[in-house]
Amino acid sequence: MLRSTRREKTSAGAFNTIERKRRPTPPGELLWEFYLEPHGVTVSIFAEAAGVSRKHMSAVINGRAAITADLATRIATVLGTTAQFSLNLQNAVDLYDAGRAMKSAKKRPRHLPFPKAEAAE
Repeated sequence: MLRSTRREKTSAGAFNTIERKRRPTPPGELLWEFYLEPHGVTVSIFAEAAGVSRKHMSAVINGRAAITADLATRIATVLGTTAQFSLNLQNAVDLYDAGRAMKSAKKRPRHLPFPKAEAAE
């Protein structure tokens, strides 16, 4: 299972998120390496089966376009997987990229100390 972060338990019992060092593999690359190439399926044939243009599918496979919910549903139908599988892979890449962009941004968001909620009786 690919994860963008892993959680580590602290001595106080809370969980800290540890940032991953390597960018997650884009879902299009996994689609090519594990589904299309081993079975001799071309981008054109797969794109036609999914009902999208060859140009768009090529952009997804080469990491130049993201997988949307619509495309994930189409891929799932063609491959017999779930749309959630493709979206989870895309989400890992998107979160990694967003985190890196925020680190290099000149104006970063800051934490606001909200009061802790009282326990309901």
